[in-house]
This record gives sequence, structure tokens and C-alpha cells, in this order.
Amino acid sequence: MVHPPTVDYPLGYPALLYGMVWAIWLAVISIDLGWLLSANAGDWRPWCAILVTAVCGLFALRRRPLTRSGHLTWDTSEWWWDYQGRHLSGGIAVRLDIQSAMLVRFVSGDGVKHWFWLDRKSLPARWLALRRAVYAAGPMQADMPATAAERVARP
Repeated sequence: MVHPPTVDYPLGYPALLYGMVWAIWLAVISIDLGWLLSANAGDWRPWCAILVTAVCGLFALRRRPLTRSGHLTWDTSEWWWDYQGRHLSGGIAVRLDIQSAMLVRFVSGDGVKHWFWLDRKSLPARWLALRRAVYAAGPMQADMPATAAERVARP
């Protein structure tokens, strides 16, 4: 079997993801405000909805979901995640693909799951190579990471 060539892709700021998060948050706050304007005077429920929406928006902004640093590398046989001086091997599986961005699950060799949002804008020149490597690796790599003994026994 021919493997796709090696690729090293940076995990950067997921602009598309944050654009979608902000669009959803603005839609929900608009619905809350519409509810407030159409509610009876003295109804406290729309105010609670606005408060909950604002708190969730602030939490999402502070938490920065799916923002990871480092590099995701395919070396023709397995995936590596390099970050903060650590070098983790594992497998990945695509969970959402919208052509210019992907949500992938990285399962390290010790079974810990990490989620990455990969955005074409991080490095457009390597985007197609990354996509080829992601789909050539196969989903089973991420669902059942190989142990060291299984990696040695592979043909």
C-alpha cells in the first residue's frame, strides 16, 4: 500500500470555528431579545435567558474550545502531535469535514482523546496534503490505537 507523503501542519487559531460560534451566539441573543420585546411586562424568563446566553458566550470566549497549539505530523505510518516540548503518537479520525476545515479526534498511544479543529487558513499550501494523509490513515487508527507491540508486528 502506498502511503501519502509526510506532512506537518500547524494547529493555529481556528477562525472559521470562532466565526461559527459567534454567529450562533448572536442568533441566540437575538432570539432572546425578541422574546423579551414580545413578553408580558414583568415576565422574568426572558431576562434569565439573556443572562444564561451572555454567561455561555463569555465562557466560550474565555475557554476557547478546540484551540490547540503545536503541530500535527504524519510520518507515513502514524500521527504525531508536538506541543510544549512533548511528542505524542497516536491516530486520528475525522468527525466533521466541511472542505475548508475539519474537526478531528486524536487518540494518543495511551488512549487519551484530544479534539482538533484544523483550518485551511493555518497553512493553505499544505491543506490538500493534510487531507490526503487524514483520509489515507483510515478511521481505525484513531478508534483503536495500536500498542507498541502491535506497531512492531505490522508488516
